[in-house]
Amino acid sequence: MTLRYDYHGCGDSDGRLSPTGAYHELHADINGFIQTGLFAGDTLKAIEFLKTKTKCRDIVLCGLCGGSNSALYTGVKSKDVLSIIMINFPVALDSSVAREQNKDKMSLWWTKFLIEVYSKKIFSAKAWWRFITLKSDYKSISRVFRSKIIGTNNGPKVKSVDGGDSNSKGFNFNDDIISRLTTYFESGRNTCFLFAENDPITTDFETFFEPDLGKDTLDNYKDQWDKAVFKDCNHSYTNPEWREQLYTKILKCLKKEMTRREKTNV
Repeated sequence: MTLRYDYHGCGDSDGRLSPTGAYHELHADINGFIQTGLFAGDTLKAIEFLKTKTKCRDIVLCGLCGGSNSALYTGVKSKDVLSIIMINFPVALDSSVAREQNKDKMSLWWTKFLIEVYSKKIFSAKAWWRFITLKSDYKSISRVFRSKIIGTNNGPKVKSVDGGDSNSKGFNFNDDIISRLTTYFESGRNTCFLFAENDPITTDFETFFEPDLGKDTLDNYKDQWDKAVFKDCNHSYTNPEWREQLYTKILKCLKKEMTRREKTNV
């Protein structure tokens, strides 16, 4: 079953959605709300609907980007959820505040991309000629230098969703997912993290979360999660071959979980 949650004016929806009571705030921060469990309640109702209409009792939730956050927050609340598959799982909060504070800063992904581009031009006479004839993009070069060499491109230090100071070293980290993942893993359930190589979300996860902010959690439950990164793929898997790779991996995750479930029930 595919669930689609559209706010008013988007897609086929004619409903109303305003958790803050202010439409303009919702429009600016819709991703941030989703990333902190906005649609968990809707997903729980969908699960109950599915159980009522079918004989299905074991649910596996699979979502992309904000959908993966919805899967996690719902999984924590419902024991009917056997497992979750999180595709392009965002660990950084997207909000109007973060975007405003970061408007003059480069993302880590874009910085890495430009470093690769400039590195290839080091031995290019044409590139150096553009540089000395004042035709280069000096602003971008300067920003890359400052962010990579001097380290001045860290994101804003913000409050966590629980109201406390973020421990994310300036990265706009969603601190709440640590407790959610811990609660989920403590229940004995598994998850698959699936990422697209050419996606800033993947860079965030592999740079800030996996080796640092989420390391303790992932290490403590290392037997309960799996991770795959799909080479060359973008966030939306727009190439048919990329989607085929993704579907194949999702099926493998499902089969692995079903096998584990069968062994547990023996």
